[in-house]
Amino acid sequence: MVRPGDRSFTAALRDAVRLRDCLALSVVPALALATFALPIGRRESLAFVYRDPSLLTAYTAHVVHFEASHLAANLLGYVLVAGFAYVLAGLAGHRRLFGVTAATFLVAFPPVLSVLNLAVPRDAVGYGLSGVNMAFSGLLALVLVAYGARLDGRIRVRDAPALFFAVIVTISLVALPDGAARGVAVASAVLAALYVIAAHRSPRGNPP
Repeated sequence: MVRPGDRSFTAALRDAVRLRDCLALSVVPALALATFALPIGRRESLAFVYRDPSLLTAYTAHVVHFEASHLAANLLGYVLVAGFAYVLAGLAGHRRLFGVTAATFLVAFPPVLSVLNLAVPRDAVGYGLSGVNMAFSGLLALVLVAYGARLDGRIRVRDAPALFFAVIVTISLVALPDGAARGVAVASAVLAALYVIAAHRSPRGNPP
């Protein structure tokens, strides 16, 4: 187990980061940038229209953006969340977990999220990388706690949900519109506080 203060930490960090993995993770930003370069009419055809859904747009909608600020915020969120999760997973010895989970998020999660949006019938259009970023934020919380547990035995896996909600607060403030961001941030902060209180009151061996 390697601690940040150890002389071998830099070497462990180099071992944790592999070029092929970075290239694989960079496919998502590359697709988002390439899609943003398309004419707006073409981008509109790739968005997920709730009244006229298709399997193709259930995938493509997640890399579609219509404003540069929205694209920049989502790409920043993806790089930070997925990037940190990847590094921490490598340092914590969970590279395989990250690989399998990331593949699931990028292959299976987009259409599932799109279909779930159809649960409430409405005339709307879905697009953007925010949903994928939220999924990676959950993974980040898990691997961060896993790495922290190696550094300090007082940190438990049961602490991950509270950290997850904290990450959601950050992502929502960065990537979502002002009104939606405030709502999601407040709800996540309340849930995090409730979980921390419940975890504090429960016995150490019995997570809430």
